[in-house]
Amino acid sequence: MNEKSSLVPCEEKATVWDRRIALLEYLQENKRASVDELSNEFNVSRRTVLRDITALTQKHAVETVRGRYGGVYLSKDKTAKRLTESQKRTLKELLTVASPEQQHDIREIISKFGD
Repeated sequence: MNEKSSLVPCEEKATVWDRRIALLEYLQENKRASVDELSNEFNVSRRTVLRDITALTQKHAVETVRGRYGGVYLSKDKTAKRLTESQKRTLKELLTVASPEQQHDIREIISKFGD
Protein backbone atom coordinates (compact mmCIF):
# COMPACT_ATOMS: atom_id res chain seq x y z
CA MET A 1 0.00 0.00 0.00
CA ASN A 2 1.42 3.41 -0.90
CA GLU A 3 1.16 6.59 1.17
CA LYS A 4 -1.79 7.95 -0.81
CA SER A 5 -3.93 4.87 -0.23
CA SER A 6 -3.12 4.40 3.44
CA LEU A 7 -6.06 3.96 5.80
CA VAL A 8 -7.37 6.75 7.99
CA PRO A 9 -6.54 6.16 11.67
CA CYS A 10 -9.43 4.91 13.84
CA GLU A 11 -9.29 8.03 16.01
CA GLU A 12 -10.20 10.22 13.01
CA LYS A 13 -13.08 7.97 11.99
CA ALA A 14 -14.47 8.07 15.53
CA THR A 15 -14.27 11.86 15.47
CA VAL A 16 -16.22 12.03 12.20
CA TRP A 17 -18.80 9.56 13.53
CA ASP A 18 -19.11 11.45 16.82
CA ARG A 19 -19.62 14.75 15.00
CA ARG A 20 -22.30 13.24 12.76
CA ILE A 21 -24.16 11.80 15.74
CA ALA A 22 -23.88 15.18 17.46
CA LEU A 23 -25.22 16.85 14.31
CA LEU A 24 -28.26 14.55 14.36
CA GLU A 25 -28.81 15.33 18.05
CA TYR A 26 -28.49 19.06 17.34
CA LEU A 27 -31.15 18.80 14.64
CA GLN A 28 -33.45 16.87 16.98
CA GLU A 29 -33.19 19.63 19.57
CA ASN A 30 -33.27 22.63 17.23
CA LYS A 31 -35.53 21.32 14.44
CA ARG A 32 -33.71 23.27 11.71
CA ALA A 33 -30.28 24.78 11.14
CA SER A 34 -28.36 26.47 8.37
CA VAL A 35 -25.05 25.12 7.09
CA ASP A 36 -23.32 28.20 8.54
CA GLU A 37 -24.93 27.60 11.92
CA LEU A 38 -23.77 23.97 11.92
CA SER A 39 -20.32 25.00 10.78
CA ASN A 40 -20.03 27.40 13.72
CA GLU A 41 -21.57 24.96 16.20
CA PHE A 42 -19.14 22.16 15.36
CA ASN A 43 -16.17 24.37 14.53
CA VAL A 44 -15.67 22.85 11.08
CA SER A 45 -15.78 24.20 7.55
CA ARG A 46 -18.96 24.54 5.52
CA ARG A 47 -17.57 21.86 3.19
CA THR A 48 -17.21 19.44 6.12
CA VAL A 49 -20.81 20.10 7.16
CA LEU A 50 -21.97 19.49 3.59
CA ARG A 51 -20.05 16.19 3.48
CA ASP A 52 -21.59 15.18 6.81
CA ILE A 53 -25.08 16.04 5.58
CA THR A 54 -24.52 14.05 2.38
CA ALA A 55 -23.43 11.04 4.41
CA LEU A 56 -26.30 11.36 6.88
CA THR A 57 -28.97 11.59 4.18
CA GLN A 58 -28.01 8.10 3.02
CA LYS A 59 -29.13 6.41 6.25
CA HIS A 60 -31.15 8.99 8.19
CA ALA A 61 -34.17 11.19 7.54
CA VAL A 62 -32.04 14.31 7.12
CA GLU A 63 -33.35 16.70 4.49
CA THR A 64 -32.19 19.98 3.05
CA VAL A 65 -34.11 22.87 1.55
CA ARG A 66 -32.43 25.64 -0.41
CA GLY A 67 -33.30 29.28 -0.23
CA ARG A 68 -34.14 31.98 2.26
CA TYR A 69 -36.26 29.79 4.53
CA GLY A 70 -34.30 26.63 3.84
CA GLY A 71 -31.84 24.72 5.94
CA VAL A 72 -31.07 21.27 7.24
CA TYR A 73 -33.66 19.41 9.25
CA LEU A 74 -34.92 15.98 10.23
CA SER A 75 -37.92 14.81 8.28
CA LYS A 76 -41.13 14.56 10.29
CA ASP A 77 -41.53 11.03 8.95
CA LYS A 78 -38.37 9.36 10.20
CA THR A 79 -38.76 6.56 7.66
CA ALA A 80 -39.27 8.95 4.74
CA LYS A 81 -37.07 8.10 1.81
CA ARG A 82 -38.17 8.52 -1.77
CA LEU A 83 -37.51 6.40 -4.81
CA THR A 84 -35.81 8.00 -7.76
CA GLU A 85 -37.55 7.90 -11.14
CA SER A 86 -35.03 5.30 -12.29
CA GLN A 87 -35.78 3.10 -9.26
CA LYS A 88 -39.52 3.37 -9.92
CA ARG A 89 -39.03 2.36 -13.58
CA THR A 90 -36.90 -0.62 -12.53
CA LEU A 91 -39.48 -1.81 -10.02
CA LYS A 92 -42.27 -1.46 -12.59
CA GLU A 93 -40.23 -3.53 -15.06
CA LEU A 94 -39.74 -6.20 -12.39
CA LEU A 95 -43.51 -6.44 -11.99
CA THR A 96 -43.70 -8.15 -15.39
CA VAL A 97 -41.56 -11.11 -14.28
CA ALA A 98 -42.39 -11.28 -10.58
CA SER A 99 -44.60 -13.84 -8.87
CA PRO A 100 -47.99 -12.59 -7.58
CA GLU A 101 -46.56 -12.33 -4.04
CA GLN A 102 -43.55 -10.38 -5.29
CA GLN A 103 -45.83 -8.14 -7.36
CA HIS A 104 -47.77 -7.29 -4.20
CA ASP A 105 -44.52 -6.41 -2.38
CA ILE A 106 -43.24 -4.32 -5.28
CA ARG A 107 -46.54 -2.39 -5.47
CA GLU A 108 -46.36 -1.71 -1.73
CA ILE A 109 -42.80 -0.40 -2.10
CA ILE A 110 -43.78 1.86 -4.97
CA SER A 111 -46.83 3.08 -3.07
CA LYS A 112 -44.93 3.74 0.15
CA PHE A 113 -41.74 5.27 -1.27
CA GLY A 114 -42.67 6.37 -4.78
CA ASP A 115 -44.81 9.42 -4.13
